[in-house]
Amino acid sequence: MEDKLQNLRKAMDSTTHNGKHFTEVQKAKIKQKIRSVKTSESHEPKKHMVFGFTAAALSILVLLVSTEFMITPSIKEPNDGSTQALIDDWEIRNEYEENGEVLFSVYPDPGLSAEKPYGYLFNFTAPFDTFEGKELAIYAVHKETGERITVLAPNKVVNPPSGYSSLERFTTNFAVPAGGIWKYEVFVDDQLYGNVIVSVREKQYEEREEAPINKDWEITPTFTVKTENGERVFQGIEGEIAFMEMEFKVGQEGKTRWFIWGEDLQEVNRENLVVIATHKDSQEEKVVIDSNHWEVSNPEYEDESFKSILGAQASQHAVFSLPSSGLWRLDAYVGKKHYRSIIVEVEK
Repeated sequence: MEDKLQNLRKAMDSTTHNGKHFTEVQKAKIKQKIRSVKTSESHEPKKHMVFGFTAAALSILVLLVSTEFMITPSIKEPNDGSTQALIDDWEIRNEYEENGEVLFSVYPDPGLSAEKPYGYLFNFTAPFDTFEGKELAIYAVHKETGERITVLAPNKVVNPPSGYSSLERFTTNFAVPAGGIWKYEVFVDDQLYGNVIVSVREKQYEEREEAPINKDWEITPTFTVKTENGERVFQGIEGEIAFMEMEFKVGQEGKTRWFIWGEDLQEVNRENLVVIATHKDSQEEKVVIDSNHWEVSNPEYEDESFKSILGAQASQHAVFSLPSSGLWRLDAYVGKKHYRSIIVEVEK
C-alpha cells in the first residue's frame, strides 16, 4: 500500500498544493498512476486493500474537482488589456479621478484630427516609483464603431522624462483612423489605470477655409418653394445653400438634395461637396457627405427642375445620418471654400 501512495505522491508534485492549480498534464499523470496501480493488483485483492485504495482515489478526484472550482476564477490570463472591463462613460473629459484625486490628465495637440499623428502630453500625478520598472500602454476605443486599437504598445518605464523627477510630462505621438469620440485607456502592467475621453476631428482638408462660429446655435429656419405640383420645404439660406427638408433622428439615414448658389460654381464642379457635422455639446465631428455626384439638368424638364426654380448653380443628392441627439452644425464646402453653415436638431 505504501508503494502505491508513493506513486500517487510523485504524480502530485507541483500541483495546487505548491502552485495555482492542476494542469492537464498533471491530471493525466494521476490517472495514469491510478491505472498502473489497478493493473498491478491481483485478480482477488484483499477487501481492506480495495477499500483503502478506493478511498484514496476518491479523495484525489474530489481534490481535483474542488481545486478547479476554487482556483480557476483567480487565474490571471495574459492579455494586452483587451479583456479588461471598460467603463461605460463617454462624456468628454481630459482628467481621470479616483476617490476625488486626479491620477492623470491629457493635453492633445489643439489641431487634433483623424488619420494623422499628433502629440499628446500626459501628466501623471503619482510618484515615479509607481511606474518604475513597469510596462505602460495606451489603447484607444472608438465610441461609434467599437473599434479598439493599440496606440502605445507596452513599454517598460525606466527613467522619467529629462529634467523631471516623475511622469508629469510624459509625451507620445499617435494617430487614430477616424474622427469622433475616443476613449484612451492607460494600462500599467496589464491593469487598467484609468481613461480619458477625447473628441477627434475628422480628417482635415488642407487649406480649407475655417467655418465662422455660430455662438447662438439657432436652428436654421426653413423656407417654402411653390411649384406646379405643390409646395416643397427647404432648410437653409435661400440664395446661398439649402437642402430639401428631412427628418433627423439618431442613426437614421435620410435622403435629401443639396442646392448651392455661387457665381464661381458650375453645374458640374471639379471639387467635391463636403459637409462636416459638428455636435454643439461634445464637439464631435463627422464627415457626412464627401461626393462629386453633381447633377446635370435635363433641358426637356427645365421648367420642373428645382435647381432652375431656385436659381441654384449646383446640386447633389445625398444620403446621411447623425449619430447622437442635440444640435448639429453642418458646414458645407465645395473643395476648400466654405459656403455656409446650417444648424439642425436631431431627435432621439
